[in-house]
Amino acid sequence: MRSNIRQNVKSYTRTYIYIYIGTVHPSVACCYYNMAGLYASRDLALCYEMLLGSEQTKCLHLVVKVDHIENDADLESVRELAWFKELVFRVYSK
Repeated sequence: MRSNIRQNVKSYTRTYIYIYIGTVHPSVACCYYNMAGLYASRDLALCYEMLLGSEQTKCLHLVVKVDHIENDADLESVRELAWFKELVFRVYSK
């Protein structure tokens, strides 16, 4: 049951973002980033998916500055995880 809910949420979130925005744009990165903040305290896998979506837009660095992502209270639960550190490195080391 939980995996069905997760699939539905992921599908709905991505569909909503693309319908609402319609293209890869900094606003899409912002939507993904905000969703990641919501999921960080509820479902780490969905948080990860949303941050990856934000990274894949190639606009995350335009929307969120590095000191903000490293100190964002919403992302406190994932800040010390390896995948989060790797994502921050990939996005902001360019």
